[in-house]
Amino acid sequence: MQTSGGSVEAEREVKPWESMRLCVAILKIGGLWHTRDMTHRGAILYNVLKTFVLLVFSSIALSVYVYLFVEWGSFIDMLETYAYSISCTVYFFKFYVILFRNAEVQHITNTVQENFVIHGKELSTENRTIIRNTMKFARKITIAYGTMNIASLTIYTILGPLISASVPFQTQNEANNSSEIHVSNRKLPFEIWFPVDVTQSPRFEIAYMYLSTATVVNMWNIVGIEAFLMTTFIYLTGQFELLCDSIRNASQRVTYRLNQRQLASAGGDDINELHDFMSDKEKKNRYSNGNTESSIIPAMGKVNIT
Repeated sequence: MQTSGGSVEAEREVKPWESMRLCVAILKIGGLWHTRDMTHRGAILYNVLKTFVLLVFSSIALSVYVYLFVEWGSFIDMLETYAYSISCTVYFFKFYVILFRNAEVQHITNTVQENFVIHGKELSTENRTIIRNTMKFARKITIAYGTMNIASLTIYTILGPLISASVPFQTQNEANNSSEIHVSNRKLPFEIWFPVDVTQSPRFEIAYMYLSTATVVNMWNIVGIEAFLMTTFIYLTGQFELLCDSIRNASQRVTYRLNQRQLASAGGDDINELHDFMSDKEKKNRYSNGNTESSIIPAMGKVNIT
């Protein structure tokens, strides 16, 4: 029973894909994975989801860039949006790699997993410990990173504007060319450009729901991409640890294999010597039998003559 349990545990330890399923599941839900393993109908529905995700991200990114252009010169208005525009630019390239270079990403992922176990099924205790710790660490990092981003998304982007204090904004009175200060209790999750005025209802509610939905969709995919990349990097470090362990124990493994070969060759020499001994003994027996027969025949002839 212990042997079977140990073999089952060893099989679980040498499957890095088990730890990567969480990252792949996040990317699949977010619409950023391939459709090669889906049915025709499933691929069509998944492409619809993928198109929706691309439209949401593209519209938000375009609105951010237009807002920067319109509000150019106003440092306070541009500060938050400028930082968001940098993030949009960085994640645009990551979205491109995951979506349109998915074959290369899949090849790299498979290669990393196949090379994760450098000795095949002949794993030492140290190898299994390194693999198990690497997989646990990758899973913990994925869960921690996802939890942190979801919490910050909920508190800062969605709940923050709802519970924020009154925000003053300034309007221009064209009748007497004077400025009037108003106080608004409503604030959008972040400032982007809209082709219409969204300060009045029901446009404000629609804009708020649009930004909240876009933030959730984009944050989900960002978490999936970052967790996927971090898991791959952690697996690479685990492979380096396995390589270092293999180099440290190389002399012991070489000595062990040389001893095995010497024992095998020594056993082969003993068998050959035994075979040669038996062959010589058989030859001697045949020679002695032949001499006995040759000596008996002349003796019988002599007896007949007499």
